Amino acid sequence: MAAAYAPPSTMSALKEYVSGSSTMQQSAESTVQLFISHNHLKARFPEIRLDKHMTVDAVKAKVNSMTGTSVLSMTLHLQDESGRLVDVLQDGSRKLGYYSPRDGWRLHVIDTDDSSLSAQGWLEDVSKVTKYVMSEEDYASRDNTYRKYKETKLREDPGWTLEKEMCMRRGMPYSAPAQLGPDYMQAEAGSLSAGQRCCVEPGERRGEIK
Repeated sequence: MAAAYAPPSTMSALKEYVSGSSTMQQSAESTVQLFISHNHLKARFPEIRLDKHMTVDAVKAKVNSMTGTSVLSMTLHLQDESGRLVDVLQDGSRKLGYYSPRDGWRLHVIDTDDSSLSAQGWLEDVSKVTKYVMSEEDYASRDNTYRKYKETKLREDPGWTLEKEMCMRRGMPYSAPAQLGPDYMQAEAGSLSAGQRCCVEPGERRGEIK
């Protein structure tokens, strides 16, 4: 029999566990990391850790907090890495472990309520949200706006920019940025193609070239 999971017993052990590399953060024997997807949502929820001893109804309650789909209107499809349907989690009293899920598999949520927020697009479609739009006349009639401030500064100094203003306030010398021509970094751009992975700096965000 596998040994039961023992949580870190001291603060130093807990700190090492939390701040350590992913190889140190070993999953307990009773947990599994699954991806969550939804038939109405574009959002994906990666590596959600679930306990295999949770009932299907308990899993649905946790998924409800992420997707907004009610437990009564939710059907869960367990899929493997390739997207193949392994099983449909229909019995709410069964434990998740009964279906033998593996790390990296997916729980795909089917929302059966055609009138739900996700089905109607209210959770992701921002065009459905009424936004306040100030008219041009209303904005122009206001005194304390950036437009009025900028107009005043440009009358005083035709070469004024916000960057120049900030340097003056900080007591730093200002030099106008060099003008970049249409061929700037053309050679570098020519070596790239759509679909390649990239890392954006600063911030080290990873993405894909479109």
